[in-house]
Amino acid sequence: MHEALVSWRNAAATATYDTTGWDPAAPVSLVTEPDGARARFTAAWTDAAPVRLRGAFAESELVSFGALLDTNLYQSHDVELVLYQNADWTGPLWTSGRAPMLPSLIATEDLALEDPRKFDGRLYEDDFFAWPAHVYRFPPQVYCRSFEWRVWSNGIHADLSPAAGFELDSVWMGDGLLLELRAGTRIAVSLAASSRREGGYTVVEPGGASLRTATIPLDLLDGDVADQLVTMTKRIDGIRPGAFVFDMDDAAASFLYGFLFRLQAEVGREWANGPDLSDTSLTLEEWS
Repeated sequence: MHEALVSWRNAAATATYDTTGWDPAAPVSLVTEPDGARARFTAAWTDAAPVRLRGAFAESELVSFGALLDTNLYQSHDVELVLYQNADWTGPLWTSGRAPMLPSLIATEDLALEDPRKFDGRLYEDDFFAWPAHVYRFPPQVYCRSFEWRVWSNGIHADLSPAAGFELDSVWMGDGLLLELRAGTRIAVSLAASSRREGGYTVVEPGGASLRTATIPLDLLDGDVADQLVTMTKRIDGIRPGAFVFDMDDAAASFLYGFLFRLQAEVGREWANGPDLSDTSLTLEEWS
């Protein structure tokens, strides 16, 4: 059984951000929209004083999912998310702890001793660079007034050389709905997709659209969960993106198949299996 997460309200889009250290030509305000325009941090940082992306809410928000979307990080770069009780980044409530952007994703015991991945379990560079670099963290449903992402990196270029600063397209902070994915769940990746990163690295010819899709069977799903999904379809209505994580306990699968989405198909309830059950599916298409 896989436990996926779908989130449709991004409280970070309306947060107030601390501009300290961010490039005026690529300001931190750019993180509120997933439009491909990256914010860039250019101030000097140290191990004791990392890059800080700080946002504060107008009132307490429930957060069970946080993400940095389309970054220039490498898989071994350290990241931490901290949630706070107060709007001035005081009164810590929860921390993810400092950890690599991605944990070890492969079984290193099966690799030859000469393999460069033997001791850290990282993906091959070509595999890692095939997709936008998203960072996911999962707080245990915390009401907070502010948040802080800490990043120990200037980012990298596609050739692994250091970049001029940490960059990202957008931030997601919000609550989510957990879905148990049953047998028959199908995640499809369009072969015509172009997953381009800034820096000149492309898997296929540039100009194509990234069209990862996820079709989630909801057979025998509890009726109240189906109702929440219907409400979600009305809230985002094709105008705003939602966030999809394939498996909260499988970092490799979520890296490959997690994305911002737009709804592609309807979702609803059918009473053929009883008044409290759903017999339908949800189809998500990657936001572009």
